[in-house]
Amino acid sequence: MRTAMTLSLLAACATTGLLATPAQAAQIDYKRLYTTAAPAVVLIHSSDGKIGSQGSGSIIDPRGLVLTNTHVITHNGHDWPQINVFLKPSEITGDFKRDLKKGYAARVVAKHPVWDLALIQILNCRERLPVLALSSLEGVGIGEPTVAIGHPGGGAPWSLTTGTIGASFQDMMGKQGWHVFQTETALNPGNSGGPLLDGSGAVIGVNTFIRRKNNDGLALVGLNFAVKSSSARAWIHNVLGSLPSASELEKDNRESRRDRIAGVTARPPEVIVPPRAQVNGQAAPPPAAVAPPATHRVPPPADVA
Repeated sequence: MRTAMTLSLLAACATTGLLATPAQAAQIDYKRLYTTAAPAVVLIHSSDGKIGSQGSGSIIDPRGLVLTNTHVITHNGHDWPQINVFLKPSEITGDFKRDLKKGYAARVVAKHPVWDLALIQILNCRERLPVLALSSLEGVGIGEPTVAIGHPGGGAPWSLTTGTIGASFQDMMGKQGWHVFQTETALNPGNSGGPLLDGSGAVIGVNTFIRRKNNDGLALVGLNFAVKSSSARAWIHNVLGSLPSASELEKDNRESRRDRIAGVTARPPEVIVPPRAQVNGQAAPPPAAVAPPATHRVPPPADVA
């Protein structure tokens, strides 16, 4: 497992058909929000067969498109040779070997290393997948109650933590277009790439990094950072064009819940190839289509503790 140093890299983005508005967030039903959103949060395990990295991600398209961080799926500037995605089981035991049963191979669709955002696609999955909606951030700001769902190292997978938005950054660290929320919602290595949600269950950010020491080496508490969904939406639109509308996502989620209960399977979706792929804002040729592996299931990673 890799951990970061001064800026420990983390994760976020998320959720579905909960109808609360930001103004109603003081009465968040955390249990309902978790039940609705958590199935669309995935665990990502990347490796070269010897060492690996673990992070989180959000399914944002029924074709298996997952939004995460670049640092979750790359190592020393290169894509990990093996990227596997695990779906949430119906019951969480806290035992990774028991919980990570529904695993699929994945491929990189696009990435923006400067903003630490990436898109990957789950391959050859015959399940109808639940999907999280990216918020437009209308009415969302400082003081907003927030929820993170992810897989903190040392904790249980699909853990929920809560907090509020404490600050908002435009063009953080001088990176144009990289807009970031600061939150006290607890994040740890392994949360990287996972969703930061508001009280309505909408994804308002991608959990990306934390600060635990200042320049003088003094301890810091509660400084966690998520790339705003507005930055993610703008980048995804630039790479892929439009995503499904909110009404389409609600319909997909209803059908996904129905099919999971009935045990219905579906044809694997087509491989997504960006019509205008971008790397760091510069045009790049679209990636070649990758044939799905012979088997769609993968075993739990051996090096997950």
